[in-house]
Amino acid sequence: RSECKLKIMHTAGVQLDIPPNSLVVSVRGPPANRRRALKYIRFVQAQREGAVSFDPDTDDDGDVTHMRIPSRAVGFIAGKKSCNIRTLETTRHTMIFLVTVVHRGEHAAEPSQPSEPVPQDVPPVPVVASDDAAGAPAAPVAPEPETAPATDVAQESVSDAPAPVAAATEPVPATSVEKENEMQDLVIFGAATARRCCELKLLASLEQKIPHYVSASAQEGVSDEEYGTDIIRIQGEVSYAFGAKGHTKAKLENASGCTIEYIGQYAYIFGPREQRRHAADYLSIVTRQCRDMDAIPDMANRADALVLDFDGRDLDVKFFNDVEERTQTFCYLL
Repeated sequence: RSECKLKIMHTAGVQLDIPPNSLVVSVRGPPANRRRALKYIRFVQAQREGAVSFDPDTDDDGDVTHMRIPSRAVGFIAGKKSCNIRTLETTRHTMIFLVTVVHRGEHAAEPSQPSEPVPQDVPPVPVVASDDAAGAPAAPVAPEPETAPATDVAQESVSDAPAPVAAATEPVPATSVEKENEMQDLVIFGAATARRCCELKLLASLEQKIPHYVSASAQEGVSDEEYGTDIIRIQGEVSYAFGAKGHTKAKLENASGCTIEYIGQYAYIFGPREQRRHAADYLSIVTRQCRDMDAIPDMANRADALVLDFDGRDLDVKFFNDVEERTQTFCYLL
């Protein structure tokens, strides 16, 4: 589909060409980008067939973020028909998959006889043919297990030993506690900043589904990295800082240039250091207004603020909000 093609192109940074009525895909771009594009194509094909396997030893090219989330929250996080994940992929130019983690050798067939082991480090067959794969030896095929003669089976069935109880071979159903603790692996492919934005959005959804699951271990602090994440405890109602349909949160993100996610009583602010400082300041203005409508922020010596004098009695709130949206600013009435 064209949507999937565009996602691969944007995430990998390549050009994909698929001629009409053809099963051949042409990938153009730098070598590292082409390698990632072929990997994404392989994951998409596996997803269409069912389970997707992720090998950290071979599938991690420095372009992946691996998360583990409770299985009981997967449906809520993904959304109806995975609409939430598809939206994240489109807006952040990433690719997200629910996977089963394996390690090198687990794809190979198990030997049928101990005397003839099958090599466990055979490379998987590439999804898309390339010059690098030309001349590669075919993966060895494990010998089929020998079937015992029917007469032997009949002789074994007649024995003085007690017959095994059928109930003992049935799988023991998982308890409610075991089901609650089941985890699902999820991987995000893309640029580092885009992956972090998706990760924070998924963590916020997880916190919404299972309260305190993420925020219980959150620690307030400011990152030392130039491009990092600050965690700030919100003083006041989180719903006020979020706004109707997330309008206030979107204004703070647009004005500061940061990604902001509310997880429990904490605000996770991701972006450059100076912009994170502005975002935290704007958030404190909003939360102070929630606690005290007469609170006036200090506007002296600010390079990111402009004070205007006008008569606000005839102010059109809709026009005021439109100005904020069109100019990507955060306006505050003193």
